[in-house]
Amino acid sequence: MPMSLAHQGVNFHNIFSGCGSEPLLNPDAQPPRISDSQLDGGAVLHPAIWSNLPESILHSVFSKLSLKNLTRIRSLNKLWKSTDFFSNGVNSKKTGRFALLRGGQDLASEQHEVWVFDTPAQEWCKFNLGHFPSSLVFKGPFAAAGGLLCYISQTSHGGKLKLIVSNPLMRTWRLLPPNLNLCDFPTLTHMSYLLDQYSITLVGLCEDTGAMTIEIYESGSNTWTSTDHPPQLTSYYNFFKEDDYLGLATIDMRSKSIMRIMYPYALQKSGFLSRDEDKCWILESKGGLFMCSNAPRREGIWQRLETEWKRVCVLPKQLHKYERTDLYISEDVVLLVGSEPRCFLPQFEDEDPHKLIVFNKETCRWSILPQISSNFGTLEELLRGLIFEPRFDTKP
Repeated sequence: MPMSLAHQGVNFHNIFSGCGSEPLLNPDAQPPRISDSQLDGGAVLHPAIWSNLPESILHSVFSKLSLKNLTRIRSLNKLWKSTDFFSNGVNSKKTGRFALLRGGQDLASEQHEVWVFDTPAQEWCKFNLGHFPSSLVFKGPFAAAGGLLCYISQTSHGGKLKLIVSNPLMRTWRLLPPNLNLCDFPTLTHMSYLLDQYSITLVGLCEDTGAMTIEIYESGSNTWTSTDHPPQLTSYYNFFKEDDYLGLATIDMRSKSIMRIMYPYALQKSGFLSRDEDKCWILESKGGLFMCSNAPRREGIWQRLETEWKRVCVLPKQLHKYERTDLYISEDVVLLVGSEPRCFLPQFEDEDPHKLIVFNKETCRWSILPQISSNFGTLEELLRGLIFEPRFDTKP
């Protein structure tokens, strides 16, 4: 399941009401792509033309370009990398862009990459991340927020953990100072982003005492602190065994124990968990819990309200046949990762029948996305990876 703590509006149910019967559109039925052919050719991209334009005109142009040509234009002038009008153009609302990071990658590999889907242009854009700026062996990412990813290393000489925070699209990295007491990979991890600053919460067992330890990093002060109580705003954490993601969990402070968040009893008994019973594919969004079910008579997207799970959206009938469906929610779109059932193994090892299905909140339409390059990865690598919000304006 994607680990992203994505953005979510308060009118989730209202957005989906009445949309369940919408047909599932094939990629060929998508609206026409936005054409940027006017930007092709060296003359149009000459720096002398763009460098002398007023910022108001640049912002207007940037907000209408596809992500692919936006990054080409940006490369003409280093000053644009830190200017507000570029960031506002990239992050303008209603873009519906999201990024995919494949799981199980070697972080030192040259092939470490992120794919961003540019919804207005209906195309995928690849960003190569390059090497990590450290000789340590990092694993992850363990958490994401505000377009930033958090990686952890257990191989430092001082016996402490080492963390790197990165903006993969900007290829910027920040090696954090050593933490306080935790020496092993944390059991729980959470990352939050607010007003250009972020915090990371690690929960694990202290090697000396065996007691539960909570350590919090604040980017504003660039320091770690230890506490007995978790922050009130981060009641849900990514749950790990070493670096294997197990779902979401909470902390019961009275018993000092970790409580994994499980599916509703009715879904557990319906065979929905037969695909992988020790996983817990539930998504947190703005403090709320969501999940996707394709169990018979329980198909749809569900939300936890107080102590109950209620269905807020049914799925198109075409999606009921999918064996596996995982969920990502952003401000503009709902993304499903699905795999159709099959009776025979694929003829070729690189053949993988997974599909990416998106619900556009603005148009209330379901559609199948174009396929990513075949070398991106299999369904298993995608489900163990990460889906997050791409941002150009956030710094580690």
